[in-house]
Amino acid sequence: MANFDTHLHNLEKFVYFLAYLRDREENDSVGLTDIESYALKCYRKKENYWVPIGRSLTLEQLGNE
Repeated sequence: MANFDTHLHNLEKFVYFLAYLRDREENDSVGLTDIESYALKCYRKKENYWVPIGRSLTLEQLGNE
């Protein structure tokens, strides 16, 4: 059975994602998608709901089988 210890997230990718969002918000005339806006809003409020800390949708689905 899978557990979170065997399912690691690359935190570096989240840092790059945030940098991408901040840059895109400032320089892209199209703007952010709803999901991108939500992630940036949570980041600015210091809320971590959008980051899968200690949880994974894949592992939750495996646990329900």
